[in-house]
Amino acid sequence: MLASAIVILLVAGLAFAAFPVSFLMGTDSFWRRPAGDTAEHIIGGRYFVADAWRFPLLFVPRLGVPTGTNIGLTDSIPLAALAAKLGRGWWGWQRPYLPVWILFCWIAQGVAGVVSLYVLQVRRVVPLVLGGLLVVFSPVLLVRFGHAALCGQFLLLLALAVHFASVGTSPRRWAWLFYLPLLVLAILVHVYLFAMVAGFALATLLHGLWTEKLTAQGVLGRLLAMAAPVALVMAVLGYFTLGPVPLKPYGEWPLNLAAPFVPGWSAVTGERGAPPGVGFESYAWLGAGTTLLIVVALAAWRDRLRVIAADHGATVTMVVAVVVFAASFSVRLGPWVVLGFPFAPIRAAIVAGARDGGTVHRVLAALTPWDWARGILYVVVLLALGAWLLLHLWRHQRLQTLRFLLMAGVVLAAAVALMPHGIAVIVSNFQASARFVWMVLYLVAVLAIAGVWLAFPPRLSIGLLSLALALQIADTAPLWGMLRDDARMTPPHLMNAKIIEANFARARDVVVVPTYLCSYGEGLGPEALAALTDRVTAVDLLASRWALPINSVRNSRMTAVHRDALESRCSAARSAALAGPDAPGRVTVVLAGAPAESELRQQLAAQPECSALDIGVLCHGRGASSH
Repeated sequence: MLASAIVILLVAGLAFAAFPVSFLMGTDSFWRRPAGDTAEHIIGGRYFVADAWRFPLLFVPRLGVPTGTNIGLTDSIPLAALAAKLGRGWWGWQRPYLPVWILFCWIAQGVAGVVSLYVLQVRRVVPLVLGGLLVVFSPVLLVRFGHAALCGQFLLLLALAVHFASVGTSPRRWAWLFYLPLLVLAILVHVYLFAMVAGFALATLLHGLWTEKLTAQGVLGRLLAMAAPVALVMAVLGYFTLGPVPLKPYGEWPLNLAAPFVPGWSAVTGERGAPPGVGFESYAWLGAGTTLLIVVALAAWRDRLRVIAADHGATVTMVVAVVVFAASFSVRLGPWVVLGFPFAPIRAAIVAGARDGGTVHRVLAALTPWDWARGILYVVVLLALGAWLLLHLWRHQRLQTLRFLLMAGVVLAAAVALMPHGIAVIVSNFQASARFVWMVLYLVAVLAIAGVWLAFPPRLSIGLLSLALALQIADTAPLWGMLRDDARMTPPHLMNAKIIEANFARARDVVVVPTYLCSYGEGLGPEALAALTDRVTAVDLLASRWALPINSVRNSRMTAVHRDALESRCSAARSAALAGPDAPGRVTVVLAGAPAESELRQQLAAQPECSALDIGVLCHGRGASSH
């Protein structure tokens, strides 16, 4: 398609004009010494690409020994990692594939925008190009540069295209089949994106029920047809053999209802950060250009909105459900909790309960009478919404939809009763529930672009779309500036990095104390803990240059475990450090800033194979360098 080709050329040209080629090809200093999530993704990717092919596909035994790690847990983008491993002979394994993936995501975002608009009857090249570029300049996409897996938001736009093709005025019955490859791709990118694509698929099937074109049995059959191959792919990837996954605090970063209307990083308002009271994870600004189109589209279609909503009741229901899930149990509007429970005391109770037992009574004791009043009111509101939906379906004789929802409710209740911990683990892993609002943002944005094109004469529509794009580009200039600053940045060196590198270059394996996971058991405050985990991550990153077997792994999916299990892991790491400071080819690093390891540092510092450094104590076994 011509429009897609133009968008590809424009987005690629923009990226190469804005960033050095070395940055986009992964050879710049930014990628050599990354931090945080970026470092985690690179570490997992290096170990995977350097490793032999094995089953399960994503398992790497040398990262987080003795148990090994599935790189799906390090958010290392399995889809990109598999491609990099196939091209290892040309690309190598030390150079990160993240910048190429991000560039691909930006280009795919524009193409997916063109596809979704084309399905919505936008068939002229100019509006397709303008609309595709508008979604590329989405603030929620650009702000995710540091978490490369979540740049794969083009999957949401493609899922929207499938949804539009299935529920439009001339629906294509076979369109839902495209959800299967999208679900497989999404599970190979990130679990959040997989859940969102699955949400669109469910909304499409519910629309079939809503319009009486599908039966409840037909929906179940289609769900099984999609679930079976996805489950097979997950088994091949090793997602069913991960071992015990701990509970995490669902809704730790919930949607703030003010977020889509508060600019944050914006040249229009002059803001240069997440809005006060809203926070980074809640950030959901649509962009000034998209907001303009929404206002214009609402004005143009105001007389038909009620009819459109009635015809697409399943989609409206999905939007409401997604917003509720994204807001979680703490509905905030700016700095105020207006419904539900405050998160901070509940999080503290969940963490304490996960470690010490007795979560429920801790949660109950953490709430004040005012918290209970808001929480009960929230429950009443949700029950009222559910009752209204059921009554609406009954009144309009949507019996197939009603039957399916009641059946789904029974199945869910049975699952909660039979597997309460399993269901809790699944839900709890969506800590950043605010991200789910991306589904709604893109739905609204694409409908606004198409709505403006269809509501006005071509010349006026193109003028409005051009104005909106110019405004969107200007509005997101601070985000682009932030990315370019990152590209030019020279990250700080790890203390004693050269000494550590010299030892790692001749080492056979590495023991780090504390490991990344054990750093959470040191009893540190937030700032000291962040500093310690940064040092652990930096050591892990250095070891990844040689893909050395290492006992530590930064793993975003497992940052909390039961206290006894945590103490057992950490005790094993200390024992390994004490037992093998002179083991052939072993390098042991016991980091400073970890108070629980002070005695271990003193013991090892007295050994002839060990040296006290600024970063901690380093021991080199026979065959490893001493300086």
